[in-house]
Amino acid sequence: MPLVEIHFSPQTSPEVIATTKAFMNRVGKKPIIVEKDIPGLIGSRIQVAMAREIEALISEGVASPEDIDMAAKASYGFRHACIGNIEAYDMIGLDTLLVVEKRLLKEISNSREPASILTEKVKRGELGVKSGRGWFDYAGKSKEEVLESHNRRLLKQLALFRSLDEED
Repeated sequence: MPLVEIHFSPQTSPEVIATTKAFMNRVGKKPIIVEKDIPGLIGSRIQVAMAREIEALISEGVASPEDIDMAAKASYGFRHACIGNIEAYDMIGLDTLLVVEKRLLKEISNSREPASILTEKVKRGELGVKSGRGWFDYAGKSKEEVLESHNRRLLKQLALFRSLDEED
């Protein structure tokens, strides 16, 4: 992954942050500065918020894991490969975003605990690729085969991501 989150703390000098950011840029990473001490990483926090809603949708029988993944890959994931969330909000218009949020925020999950469907899968040992079953069944495929397939796709995505930088 190209992203590196550099966490700022009161004990960290601005020079250390600047040096770290410059080094990350030199080695081809995309550093961001986390200016406030918070639990978790920015990317992880966004992913957990999405996971909460995804698990709620599966639990409520709204869609299958396959269809939820397709919704991600063929809509917001497709867009966010080259346009960030905030850029997308500006493109659709903040007035439109406000209307959508007013409508949907009261409908989406606001659970403060992990979904029972996730807890049950973990209790059953359905841990994902590492156990051969999670949301999907990986029977007949080795962990290495699955990871190789994912990594091939990610490397293609990384090449595209880097080429977009060259355009700007």
